[in-house]
Amino acid sequence: MTRVSKGRGRPAAEATSAKRFKLNDEMGADTVRFKKLEKSLENAIRRISHLENQLKAVQVDNDKLKMVHR
Repeated sequence: MTRVSKGRGRPAAEATSAKRFKLNDEMGADTVRFKKLEKSLENAIRRISHLENQLKAVQVDNDKLKMVHR
């Protein structure tokens, strides 16, 4: 029997994960785990890139302020 989460009418996380990847039976849980880790890594890289861009913008602003206050 599939568990249903309260209030939302959606299947529990295991069922959603299995549907999303459609790999649980075909390739096994290791592949599903790998896909999740891969997605996490992609998100981390995207976040780092965003933070680098923010840092560059702050450094430019800092340089402009230094020029103004000389």
